[in-house]
Amino acid sequence: MPSRVLREGILTSELVNALAWGEEVFYRRLHSVVDDFGRYSANLSLLRAACYPLRLDDVSDQDVGKWLAVCADKGLVRVYEVGEKRFLEVCKFEQRRRIGRSKFPPPSGTTNKMPDICPSDDGVVVEGENRESRVEVEGKALAPSALRLDASGKVVDEAHAAGVDVEGELEAIRRVDEGPGAASQPYPVETAVAFIQATGVDCFAPAIGNAHGLYQSTPSLDSERVTAIVERAPVPIALHGGTGMSQAQFDDLISRGCAKVNISTALKIAYVDAHRDYLSSFPDTYDPPGLFRHVHRAVRAMAREHIGRLGGEGCAW
Repeated sequence: MPSRVLREGILTSELVNALAWGEEVFYRRLHSVVDDFGRYSANLSLLRAACYPLRLDDVSDQDVGKWLAVCADKGLVRVYEVGEKRFLEVCKFEQRRRIGRSKFPPPSGTTNKMPDICPSDDGVVVEGENRESRVEVEGKALAPSALRLDASGKVVDEAHAAGVDVEGELEAIRRVDEGPGAASQPYPVETAVAFIQATGVDCFAPAIGNAHGLYQSTPSLDSERVTAIVERAPVPIALHGGTGMSQAQFDDLISRGCAKVNISTALKIAYVDAHRDYLSSFPDTYDPPGLFRHVHRAVRAMAREHIGRLGGEGCAW
C-alpha cells in the first residue's frame, strides 16, 4: 500500500464536511487504496474488500455503491468506464507520484503517463508524454528580478499541472575548481523567502558555503541560513555539494530542514575508481560483465553508506 499525505485542508473542506459520517469514512479510506494517480477499480466488491478488509461483515457492496455515488455527486470522485469496466479517480488528488504509469486506464482526455522532469545546465526542463512538450528556463542568465520570478513561476505552473514537483535555486552555486574568489554570494534571507513564496517552488537549494565537486577540506557552512529560510518559508531544503561534508554537518543540516542531499561527486568517484580497481587487478581479463558487476557493487555500497549516513535507511516510499 503506498504512503499518503492527507493535507490539513480536508478538515476544512465544505464538500467533505457535507458528507455523512459513513460517506466521509469511505472517502478517507479511499485515499489509502487508490494509486499515485488517485485511481482504482470501481468494482464494488473489489472496492469493499480493499477499503474495509477487517470489516467485511459490517459493510456491504450496496453501502459502498451508495457512498461512492454521493462522493461522485459532490465532485470528490470521478467514476468512468473504459470498455466494459468501471474505474474511479479521486479529484484533485495531488500526491507526489512514485510510479511512472498508472495500472488503471485514465478517464477520456487525460494521460496515463507521468511527465518527466530533469535538470538542464541552464535551468529546468519539463517533458510531457512522448517528450513533445518541452519548457526550458535559463535561470542563470536572469537577475533576481520580476523577470526571474515570472520565468520561474511559469516553470512551476507548467510542472505542477503535470503533477511534477520543482526545485528552485536562486544563487548559482559554484564549483570547487572555480576557486574561493568565485564563491556563491547569497542574497538576503528575505529575498530567498520572497522567491520561494512568489514562485511556489516545492523545494529550495540555498547557497550556504557549499560547492559542487570535491572539497580540499571540510567546508565552512552557514547552517543558520537554512534555519532562517525554513522558519519563514517551510519548504524542504536541497543541499548541493554534499560530497566531503562531515557527518556532524549532515546531522545538523538535516535537523534544520535539509531533506535532499546531492552527492553526485561521491557517485562519480566510486564509479571511476571501481573501473580502475578492476582493470588494474585483472589486466589480462576481457570480461565486460565482470567489470560491470564490480562497478555495480561499488556504487551500490557507496549509495547504501550514504543512505545510512543521511538517516534514510528504511524510509523509501
